[in-house]
This record gives sequence, C-alpha cells and structure tokens, in this order.
Amino acid sequence: MFNKKTLCRMVSVGVLIGMAGFVPNTVNIPIVYAEEDALRDYLKKSNAILKIMDEAKKFSSVGNYKRAVEIYTEGLKNYPDSDYLYIQRSLCYCSLKEYDNALADIDRAIEIDPYNLGHYESKARIYDDMEQYDKVVEIYTQLIEKNPYEIEYYRERGNAYYQLKDEQHMTADYKKYLSMWSKPDENMAAYADLCTGYYLRGIVYQRIKDYQHAIEDYTKAISFNRSSMMQYLYRCRGECYEALGDTEKAKSDFVEAKLHGG
Repeated sequence: MFNKKTLCRMVSVGVLIGMAGFVPNTVNIPIVYAEEDALRDYLKKSNAILKIMDEAKKFSSVGNYKRAVEIYTEGLKNYPDSDYLYIQRSLCYCSLKEYDNALADIDRAIEIDPYNLGHYESKARIYDDMEQYDKVVEIYTQLIEKNPYEIEYYRERGNAYYQLKDEQHMTADYKKYLSMWSKPDENMAAYADLCTGYYLRGIVYQRIKDYQHAIEDYTKAISFNRSSMMQYLYRCRGECYEALGDTEKAKSDFVEAKLHGG
C-alpha cells in the first residue's frame, strides 16, 4: 500500500468507551507518515472509525446495546479490518449475554492484531462475565508471560483463583501484586481515580486476611466520599473490623453501609 519512503510510528489516542461493566479502553491507533495522499486516506479512515464508535456509544451508554451492535455492524461493512470495531461490538454482545457472538468478535480482533494485549484482556472479561474462571486464569497466565511487569494481571488472575476457591494460587498472585507496589501513591495514579484504587487494593488485603492494611485502604477510599461506593466500602471495612474482633466498629460500619443503601 505504501512505498519505501513510508515511515510509521504509533501514537496513543484515548477513546473512552462507556460499556457497562467494563473499564473504559484506551485505543492505540497507528498514524502513518507517508506521501500526502496516503496520509490523507489513512486519517480519513481513522476519523470515520472514531465517528462510528462515538455514534454507537450514544446508544450503548444508555443501555441500547442492540442499536449499538447495528451501528458497529454497518461500520464493519466499510471497514472489515478494524479490530477496534470488532472489540466494541463484542462488548455490546457481552452486555446482551450473546457470548458466542462476543467471543467470535474478540477472536477476529485478535486475528487482525495479535500484538494488542488489550484484546486478550477484553476476552478475559467476557469469560469472567460467563463465570468461566478457568479460562480467565488461562488468559492472564499468557498475558503475564508476555508482560510480567503489569501488576494488574496478577490481581485479575488472583480474582479468578478466588472465584475458583484456589486459595494457594490466589494468595501467591495477590502477594505478587502487593509486592510490586514500591511507591503506592504513584501506582494509584494508574487508576481512573484513587478511590477505586484503594478499594481494589483493600479487597486484596482482605482476601489474604491482612485486615489492618485492608482497613487502612478502605478508610482512604471512604475519605473521597464517593456516594456510589460508600455502602461497599463501609461494609467491607466492617467485615475487617469484625474479623479482628472489634465488634463496636464493625456494627458502626454496618449501620453506615445500610444508610448508604447497602
């Protein structure tokens, strides 16, 4: 398609896809530096794909996944080599519980770009939604082999082991995850917000029965006063106090959880 003068490099374009139950994705779109005509065509294609995704998001964000699927399907007729359209349609299928279609789209996206690790993460999320936790373990094991420095892979695999009631492997993964936090405040910056970061780490501490550290993280998360999370934070912290035998603080937190709808 391009001649020998073509020079390519990758840049990141953040595209937030508000799919229910999934963390918004950052999409890496290749920008090609080539002759003017080739560059113009490529940018036109990229912009068209982004417009399709934006249009579909208007519907998926309000729960109309069927309409979003229709938009992605129409888009794929014009851009059948767009792994991003396949990924986003698969997430809509997942929300509709059409798992066979969701997995088929994920596999097609991986076929198009097998080097994008985010595609494998999306596949793991689908298997998690299907409660096929052995498949989740399998995928994150592969991802850890490809990138052993990504701490979230250990937490996610640990979560799958937790669901499988494999305490030995769960504990090993959680401890690995925690050991990689050399500078907790800096690591927290990787999350969409600090409240979520402390909450997720608190869960890890709680599951390995390190209740004091779990209480500290839940307390930090509570300080952000995130209304949508308060019932879970108070209930989890109450469970930790209860495990430590501090019944008064446990009762107080359980009352707070109920006041916040839990």
